[in-house]
Amino acid sequence: MHNLSDPQLVTAIKLKKKTAEHLEALTNRREYLISRYGPEQVSQHTELHRLQATLKEMMMKVGKHLRSDKVRDAEL
Repeated sequence: MHNLSDPQLVTAIKLKKKTAEHLEALTNRREYLISRYGPEQVSQHTELHRLQATLKEMMMKVGKHLRSDKVRDAEL
């Protein structure tokens, strides 16, 4: 469940291409697992400003997607 670069998720929330590519790189480097279980390897992580930008876009797009689902459900 650590693959945020899943193509269905990327398509559903309409991520920018660069953000999707960054999520793919994060997943491939297993940054989540490293930060949690191998903090001594943190030097291999993404720059913090890039990570912050990616997470901010994810937060905005997921929120928008969830709100649109609630509106659709309310209309049914």
